[in-house]
Amino acid sequence: MKKASSISFLLKKRYLLILLLVAIFSYGKYQNYKEKILFREYYLHPPLYREIWPSEFDPNGVILDIPANYLMDATAISESSRKKDLEFREKQRYESSKALCDRFQCTELFQVLLPEYKGKTLENLHIFNPESVRADYEIPKDWQEFHKYVIWFSLNSWIPKNHKVNASDAEITMGINLSSVFHPKEYFETPKLIKYIQTKPAPELGLTEVVSLDPNLPGGFYKVLVYKDWQKKYPEDVTEDYNHYKIYFKKDAGGNIVSYISCSTFARTYLLSKPDPEQAILEDYARPNQQYYCRHTFNVKGLPMSITAHYSDIHLADWQNIENNLTRLIQSFHVKETK
Repeated sequence: MKKASSISFLLKKRYLLILLLVAIFSYGKYQNYKEKILFREYYLHPPLYREIWPSEFDPNGVILDIPANYLMDATAISESSRKKDLEFREKQRYESSKALCDRFQCTELFQVLLPEYKGKTLENLHIFNPESVRADYEIPKDWQEFHKYVIWFSLNSWIPKNHKVNASDAEITMGINLSSVFHPKEYFETPKLIKYIQTKPAPELGLTEVVSLDPNLPGGFYKVLVYKDWQKKYPEDVTEDYNHYKIYFKKDAGGNIVSYISCSTFARTYLLSKPDPEQAILEDYARPNQQYYCRHTFNVKGLPMSITAHYSDIHLADWQNIENNLTRLIQSFHVKETK
């Protein structure tokens, strides 16, 4: 009798174990199915994220309703956590009775697909997510393809009085960037370095190109080497830079810098692992027809914001359309509340 009871208990135990395994498997399949449904619904009907940005003219700030499929870091998985973060920031803002400005509320990252400036959809998602990443800063072919079709850009809060300089974000960025391109020894308060630029027209682009700084610049320049051997000691006035640059800007009718574009070749630091890194870098530096990646800064008309767009130089000739289309896109997110 005891033996029969023991066998019955073992059978029940095995049966319960099988049921448990089936339940776990079924739950996993259900969760996988649920995630697929959420994923599909997310891109078919992207949720709107309401954000309130600082404004020097409106204490309540500027309201943007941003479709999630335009945001670089938004996914179906992150939606709940992102909404909680936005709710926390809104509560914090109202408790302090001012439009707060921190690294979250003052910057947002976007991606758009050319030529229609579309956000992510089920049909184009594979273009936004190239399989390879920049292994050791080398640019794989699919990343080069990515930059042919996708522009990513940051939207930044821009309130001139917060920066204590009566200038556009384009002019401020230009004043800072010139130092890293031309390597002056002295520090110049932004944007004072601009008055030393030497330029030439770029009529094919409708821009002005910066070719150098005044050779009589106060303080002079660092000596620039394409390659510095870390095992060797160099004079203090020697620096390293293995990039090529193209620098452009545009002024409005009042003489103010309203657009600034800085293009550079990609820093291929993976060459440092070569048997002869100096030779590899020098050969790469001397290669003709290198691909450039551009950083394009301008203010958004009618809103206290600026945009910095990043794209391949194959789109450089289309810079004005890029400005116009990105401006219209952000303006389309602007919620004009009626009183």
